[in-house]
Formats: sequence, C-alpha cells, structure tokens
Amino acid sequence: MIDSLSIQNFESHKHTVLDFDKGINIIIGQSDSGKSAILRALDWVVNNNPSGDAFRSHWGGETEVRIALDDTQIHRVKGKENRYLFDVADFKSFGQGVPEDIKKTLNFSPLNMAEQFDSPFLLAVSGGEVAKYLNKIVNLSDIDRAQTNIKRTIKEENRALSNAVDLLTEEEIKLKDLEWVEQVEGELAGLEQFQGALTQKGFRIHRLTTAIETIETIDKQIEEGSKLLQYEDEIDKLLKEHKGLKKKRKRIDKLKTNIKNIENIEEEIVVLETTIKKEEKLFNKLMPDVCPLCERGK
Repeated sequence: MIDSLSIQNFESHKHTVLDFDKGINIIIGQSDSGKSAILRALDWVVNNNPSGDAFRSHWGGETEVRIALDDTQIHRVKGKENRYLFDVADFKSFGQGVPEDIKKTLNFSPLNMAEQFDSPFLLAVSGGEVAKYLNKIVNLSDIDRAQTNIKRTIKEENRALSNAVDLLTEEEIKLKDLEWVEQVEGELAGLEQFQGALTQKGFRIHRLTTAIETIETIDKQIEEGSKLLQYEDEIDKLLKEHKGLKKKRKRIDKLKTNIKNIENIEEEIVVLETTIKKEEKLFNKLMPDVCPLCERGK
C-alpha cells in the first residue's frame, strides 16, 4: 500500500505531499488545480510515462516524485541526471521501461488507478473483459487445479449421492407409517426459503448502508472544499494588486537604469574636463613666448 506521494517541480506542483488512507482515496478540487497532474506524476514513477521534459515545471529545478510504501521509498528524479532511487540502489540506465526490482516492489497494474471520467470498475465492460481482468489477477494454473479438484469432488459427491439414494429408498420403506413427516417437510422447506430471502435482504441492506456512508463522506469532503470558494474574491484582488506592483517595479527598474547611465556620463564628463585642463597646462608650458607659426606672443 502507498502511504504517501511527494511531488516536486512536476507540471503545476512546486511541492505537494499527499498522505493516503487505507481503502479508496478520492482527490477532489476545482478545474485546472492539478488533480490529473497527480495521477500523471504517479504514472511517471510506476510506468516511466510520460517521457521527455514537457511535464517539468517552467520555473526550473530538479523534478522529483517520491512514493513511500510500508517499509521503503522509491524516488523518480530528473534533472541533470535521469534516475530511479530505491533504498540504497541508484538506477541510471533503464531506457523506456522501469527497473525490475522497482516494478516488483510496486506491483502496480491498470486495476490500481482510475481517472475522473473512467467507468465504474468492471461494471461497464463485457463478460469477456471481466474474464481477462480475472485472468490477470489469478494464475491460470491455479484455475486448472481448481477445476480438477472440482471434478473430483463432483465425482465423489455423485458416488455419495448414489449411496444416499439407496439409503433413502430403504428409509422410505421405513417411513411409510410416518405420513405426517411429509407435511412437516413442506413447512420446513417454506421456512428455509423464507430464511434465504431474509439473508439476501440482509446482504442488500449492508451494501446500501455502505454506499450511503461513502456518499456522506464524499458530501462532507465536497462541503469542506466549497468553503475555499469564499476566498476567491480576495485572491483575485491580490492578483490584480500584484500585477500592478509588477508594472510599477518594471518602471522603477527602468528609471534606475536611466539614472545609472546619467551618472556614468557625468563621471565621464568630469574625467574629460580634468584631462583637458591637464593638456592645456602642458600646452602652455611647452609653448614659447612667441608662436613659431604665427609669430604672435602668448
């Protein structure tokens, strides 16, 4: 049994941890909230599907899905390396399949998971499809042995029945003087039939009670989930404020860049002015009193 499922950087899940209960676990939530991504993350570990990198979160980071079982953990990791981690084992070369040790430990089949719009298990398929599912679950050699045992039992029972018929014939001779027994047998048969009907109704009541309890549990979960809708307006308001702040932040960053450019230009002007003054001093120092070109004084 899976105790928990941890999802990191897989599609819309940055860090999600699900602790499972014994029996059937139902995942509910609004549309596009990541429910189907949970099944795809589980399928990635169990069947190494999907392939590629399309499921990795756009914000980056190592993608990891961890399944915690009763006494061990199995990790599926994709980042710089593509690998499975199982106890102390580290599998890096496994192609499109799943390492055999991990496959045996998980022991998963299509029977273990159902998606949102799947039909009820085995109720919407033909008898042949049901037989195929059962053949996957039960070893056919066990069925053959069971059939052999059944045939042997039938043969033994037929022999016993034949002996019983002979014995019954003998007893009928003895019961000729007990005609009232026939009436009692008729009443007994009626009582047995009534008892059988009561038993069937008891089974039906039990199934209905279980179904009602399941529906009540689901209704309670739906009611708890609907409470989250009251925060929808506040979330929308915060998202709009965040969007506005993001625009202002971009304007501020642009202004900071312009200011920095102006400061750099001012620094260059100061450096150039200093250089010009130094060159003028050097020119005046080297220039004679009378210019050799124009014959003018300083």
